Amino acid sequence: MQDLSNIDLFYAYLDLEINSEKDIYRIGLVSLNLTKNFYQENLNQAYEEMRKLKNSNLAVCGHNFRRFDYPYLIEQEPQLSSWHISNKIVRKHLMTFLGGFIGVIIMPLY
Repeated sequence: MQDLSNIDLFYAYLDLEINSEKDIYRIGLVSLNLTKNFYQENLNQAYEEMRKLKNSNLAVCGHNFRRFDYPYLIEQEPQLSSWHISNKIVRKHLMTFLGGFIGVIIMPLY
């Protein structure tokens, strides 16, 4: 498993990939204890992991999450609609499951 010591203990980073039919076909999830890509055939496992994270009071964040990913997520998994979306983006550089670096910044979004 990758060194995730740079991930803030209070956040889960989530990235959805949506196809042209507006269906989720991949979910990338990074938290302190989990870094995984979930593909279409195992999205139910992803939703289960996200419910665990939500129930452990982690906030969710991600690039354009509130604007883009969130509506698709709650359409597919309404139980996650009350998941707290962070108003901050976590400032770290993470080697991700996508094979690149995500530069994120901890700062209030005004």
